[in-house]
Amino acid sequence: AVVIPTLACAWLFANLVPFFADAVDLLGASFTPLSCWVMPIVMFVRYYIDAEEEERPKVSILEWIVMAAEMALGLVLMVLGTKSAIETIVSKWQVYGYPFECHCQGLWSTC
Repeated sequence: AVVIPTLACAWLFANLVPFFADAVDLLGASFTPLSCWVMPIVMFVRYYIDAEEEERPKVSILEWIVMAAEMALGLVLMVLGTKSAIETIVSKWQVYGYPFECHCQGLWSTC
């Protein structure tokens, strides 16, 4: 009961967005660093702050520095990756056709 509507939505989205690969790049650049690097660090820091003194894990200064560096790297990758994906979409805007339009020029002789 879930597979067919999911398949239909995926097909519709893939055909509705003429720049599907660039849209995937934009989504990946925007959300992957956030969900994979930033949120786990934020959740750990929140747990560390909320935990009682005797329940807190022992975290060295070096570990805090590494977490801060990972957080900074994740934020930089998120901002620069999103910026790059948007620039790519804007630069190719005239190349993309309308939704559901055939984009097979140069692939075979039937277009």
